[in-house]
Amino acid sequence: MVGLRGLVPRTSAHSLSQLIASPQRRRGSCGIIGSTMWKRLLAGIFGLIGLVVWKRFLGEDGKAQSAPQDTLAGALQATWAKSGSMSSREFEHFMADLFRTAGYKVDVVGGAGDQGVDLLLKEGRKRIAVQCKKYGRPVGNAAVSAVYAGAKHYGAKQAWVVAPEGFTKGAIELAKSTGVRLMGRKGIDGLQEDQ
Repeated sequence: MVGLRGLVPRTSAHSLSQLIASPQRRRGSCGIIGSTMWKRLLAGIFGLIGLVVWKRFLGEDGKAQSAPQDTLAGALQATWAKSGSMSSREFEHFMADLFRTAGYKVDVVGGAGDQGVDLLLKEGRKRIAVQCKKYGRPVGNAAVSAVYAGAKHYGAKQAWVVAPEGFTKGAIELAKSTGVRLMGRKGIDGLQEDQ
């Protein structure tokens, strides 16, 4: 019977535990993620950034966008040009972006339980409650009453209704008596021209 003494190399218990517990690091090692993995990760990140930039300057059809698209105001003008196909929710977000470019701080409140207020604008200490209506017809006085009550609920000093298709005679009369500001297509165009 041959003993194991000749087959197993002699190592001290201390050096064996070092080999098992803490493998020696190679020079230039990047820890758990190897250098090849870091290179792949960085390539993916730069690829994603390149895709975002490419999509920003080229439209979905792959043609270069016109010069005004290079600014947020230009992008908003292009979006407004296609406003006929906007949903109510898209219109709210469009108006939020437009008010932001005009210098307001904007909170989008719209949705169930919004108390008749879609956007809360802040300009310094002044708060403004805004109801956005994207109908295919003039907006009636229900929107004026809703934003008036919503402004009181949110502690806003002013209330506005934004509707590109305009307002009925009843809405205009109610807005005059309550102090609600009505903004139609001309008002929206005016905001864009100020950019």
